[in-house]
Amino acid sequence: MTTQAANPALRMWLTSSRPAAVDAEIIASRDEETLRALGYKQDLTRGMNSFENWAVAFGALYCIGGIQGLFSTALTEGGPLAMWTNWIIASALTYSIALSMAEICSAFPTAGSMYYWAYRCAGTSKHAPFLSWVVAWLTALAWTSSVASDVTGAAQLLMNEPVAFNITGFDADLSDLTACATQFGLATGVLLIATAVNLLEQRRFVYVYYLFALFMIVSIAMNLVWLPIAVASSYGFQDSTFVWTATTNQIDGTSMGYVWMLSFLFPLSTLVGFDASGHVAEETKNASVEAPAGMVKSVLWSAVICFPTIIIWLYCLPDVDDFLGSNFSSNVQIIYMYQQAFGNYGQAAVVGVSTLLWILNSCISLNAASRVIYAIARDGMLPFRSFLVSKSTSNQPYGSIFFTSSCTFVFLLTILPSQYAFASITSASVISNIAAYAFIIGGRITLSKDTFVKGPYHLGRWSIILGYVSVLFSAIMFVTLCLPTDFPVTPTTLNYAPVIFAIWMIICVVYWVLSGRKWFKGPAGGVVAEATKSSPDVSGKSELGSERNQDEITPAVKNG
Repeated sequence: MTTQAANPALRMWLTSSRPAAVDAEIIASRDEETLRALGYKQDLTRGMNSFENWAVAFGALYCIGGIQGLFSTALTEGGPLAMWTNWIIASALTYSIALSMAEICSAFPTAGSMYYWAYRCAGTSKHAPFLSWVVAWLTALAWTSSVASDVTGAAQLLMNEPVAFNITGFDADLSDLTACATQFGLATGVLLIATAVNLLEQRRFVYVYYLFALFMIVSIAMNLVWLPIAVASSYGFQDSTFVWTATTNQIDGTSMGYVWMLSFLFPLSTLVGFDASGHVAEETKNASVEAPAGMVKSVLWSAVICFPTIIIWLYCLPDVDDFLGSNFSSNVQIIYMYQQAFGNYGQAAVVGVSTLLWILNSCISLNAASRVIYAIARDGMLPFRSFLVSKSTSNQPYGSIFFTSSCTFVFLLTILPSQYAFASITSASVISNIAAYAFIIGGRITLSKDTFVKGPYHLGRWSIILGYVSVLFSAIMFVTLCLPTDFPVTPTTLNYAPVIFAIWMIICVVYWVLSGRKWFKGPAGGVVAEATKSSPDVSGKSELGSERNQDEITPAVKNG
């Protein structure tokens, strides 16, 4: 019996296939059998429930923090009208991407996920190993640079607090070396905290998810309830005409249409990264259902929470010129609005909650990123494999955690010579993820269109249609995010994100030509699953015998 026959098409935007009462032992056995059918044995601790899996992606996105960081930029590049309309458009189309990716996740719920998905979605194509190789490199860049961006979120808020309290002798201007060194030191401190927390055993680490959810509720209340009340009793609201119709273009030599497209960075930087739920699939109970559901719901919740937040912020905005001309760093100028509405101590409370959320977000992002590295190393694509896949007594992959933290630290070092270089590296995270989404979904709707065996969480007849919509939107957004963001284009104004991406891809392809193509035949588990013509059956009946063990799974790669 195939998976598709055993599980009728489900509409993922409505519900997921979750039995009312299923014995935990049956679910555990089914998860292990599914993973075995994919070519791997159960090594990581599988203890995460539905909420915890969703919280991985929702926490990695940290939607309110994302729009805080780009609020000032969006205000000058498009203005209010572009901000809220592009949020609706990007949310709907990113949701389409999440649906398409969730369908693939349900069929192949593995750790690290995306490069494995790329291989299986390439079907019988001879280029499947190369596609998997490219996506692995894209995912590694996307998630390690994403962690670097996250740990600086808390640092930037903290280093601007002396500005709020008019403490003399301190400048948050990142063109100053002292300010850069301060940011580097604070971000490194957050990274050390995140690394230490990630070494906790899973049953303790999951408290991070509950803490994040708790303080998100507090943050939402502060922004959607307390802020408008404070503004109403102080400087008053912006006019509705400004909120719903105003446009702005402060990039010389460009048209309104050009900056309108650039303003898509505002929602995309917040909504991209939902694949985190898939990266921890091997640690999630009932993974074929809960991991894809976590991906989809994280986008939906983030989109729904942030739209009213954006509208309320626009209504609560002080004088625009005063706001943009404040002494705060451009990516945390939102502090000025909090200061005007709440006073110094009130804004300190809001910033304190936001800072804690950034720290928790960093812990969660590092957790997801380390699973990407763990999976890639497990399949022999990285040197020092034995160290990278090593686990602590609490079954945490500490080798991958330390490696991911080390890569993040290297990225943070670029803050010291050039804040612009660091911003370019972290911006490449969004581009890399979008490219990976397009490659995977593109393979699904073309190369494996007729051979793809769906999991329990799928789109039915909408699968191919939404797949094309997702690939088209990803392609347009990829080009858009590579466009110059300032004119005239000079070495100091160039958008270096596509340059970083291009260099990374050149290294990837050269390494493939010189070495990878000679030994990498695809993810080890994927090669085994293809060779045995197996696919997971979440009904509990795998096409692989239940007696098969990992010793029988021959690695498809070897270390160079």
